[in-house]
Amino acid sequence: MTADMADLRTRFLDRCVGDLARIDRHVARGAWDADELRRLVHSLAGAGAVFGFPAISEAAGDCDDAFAQDRTPDPALIETLAQAIRDALARRQG
Repeated sequence: MTADMADLRTRFLDRCVGDLARIDRHVARGAWDADELRRLVHSLAGAGAVFGFPAISEAAGDCDDAFAQDRTPDPALIETLAQAIRDALARRQG
């Protein structure tokens, strides 16, 4: 991996910290800002794969697919995405 790609990967994970906090806030409230969630999962679906986090990409893609079918993702899909982010962040620290 080039130094530039490693830096971008680190920046992606730094952004994931904030993304996870937003997801957790939504879960705690039990309410969703569908537009914000749609943008977040769409972004994570593409970027996760680019930066080597297929679990994030897959989970976000499942949520994105739900939006493409005009429905809000099931809470279990959102929790799967949150867990994929937690796992990636834990590996970075470990």
